[in-house]
Amino acid sequence: MAGMLESLAELKTFLRIVDEGSLSSAARSLGLSVNAVSRRLALLEERVGVRLVNRTTRRLAVTDDGRRFSERCRRILSEVEETEEALQPSPDKLSGLVRVGLHPLFVDHGALLRFGALLREHANLALHVVVFNAPVDPLKEGLDLVVWGGDVPLQGVASKFLAVMQWVVAASPDYVARCGAPARPEDLEKHELLRALRTHPERAWILSDAQGRRKTVRVTGRFESDDTATLAAALYAGLGIGLLTRGEVRRQIAAGRVIHLLPRWHFLDDRIHLVFPPGRLRVPRVRAVAAIIQSIAEGLS
Repeated sequence: MAGMLESLAELKTFLRIVDEGSLSSAARSLGLSVNAVSRRLALLEERVGVRLVNRTTRRLAVTDDGRRFSERCRRILSEVEETEEALQPSPDKLSGLVRVGLHPLFVDHGALLRFGALLREHANLALHVVVFNAPVDPLKEGLDLVVWGGDVPLQGVASKFLAVMQWVVAASPDYVARCGAPARPEDLEKHELLRALRTHPERAWILSDAQGRRKTVRVTGRFESDDTATLAAALYAGLGIGLLTRGEVRRQIAAGRVIHLLPRWHFLDDRIHLVFPPGRLRVPRVRAVAAIIQSIAEGLS
């Protein structure tokens, strides 16, 4: 039994090294000396018989074997945590760390208020949030939950459908007062459109109506960003016409911040999923955070 506990400590130390990117950072977060962390890593490598991490005095790099091994370690430790959680006498008292990968839309003021309320209710609960404009693999990134737009092609993960988010065309009252409002989709080409920058600048919007008709609009504009939150801020600031989720537009119309343009047309329907390592939702603290994410998604749809 003692050997097994020692092995679990080595696994946890190894994952912390992978997540932190250095022995010294891992040592600080674990409250150990760098020598102790290095020794645990060496013992683990000796036990498994392969090099997991290449390290020099200046840098650290996880090997391919180390990357594959870390994914297995996360699943093993996840199952151990689930077993420990099931034995807790007070399941209503949440504790531990939940690591979450969220889209920028899920970390606005209202969402943070909900997360804050959960943290105030459970003093021993901690939340680690990483914001991504594009979804990531929760196994590779060491995350408990990831918000994912579109189909989920990943292997070895579980997923849960959250909501359909529909993106619509909007602008600030200031922009409409200065530049007017488009009456038809084609009129958008005469306006400053806020462009998403991914691997290349956005060149077209494909709009649809309730009858299934489609219109392709050439996107012209002098402001572009790879960050959804920045594009939304630019819209509110009157820099141009952009795209917001239908739920966001409803809230911002009530606040007097936006005007819904071309209400018979919408940009696209985005199916949003929650992606997580198998079995992770059985952990009460992860399930509690997932419930908040579900409610945020429903509010955006």
